[in-house]
Amino acid sequence: MPKGKIIKRLKDMTPTEIEAERIRRKKYMHDYYLAHREKALQYAKKYRREHPRRNPRKRGRKQKAPYKWKRQPVCETYHQSDIMHAPVEKALKMLELIIARKRYFTM
Repeated sequence: MPKGKIIKRLKDMTPTEIEAERIRRKKYMHDYYLAHREKALQYAKKYRREHPRRNPRKRGRKQKAPYKWKRQPVCETYHQSDIMHAPVEKALKMLELIIARKRYFTM
């Protein structure tokens, strides 16, 4: 047999037992916080000292690139099923790119 209290599963509890368990856990968490509050405050102060905050305005790229960089197209090769299943306008655009030799076509 297990030592200590036997903990019922949530689905086996009645609504009043669930509410009592919720209140008991809430009280336990509050008491734990009160007992360890000083330690938590010391940890927070130490963390703030050792980990400087980031400036939210300086996230990402620091400055603009001196040249214009163009992304490569995602799809360089079209398959025949891509053209067959695409809407008409998109299929026309695909065919124009293939004819202009900007994209490749495979069967």
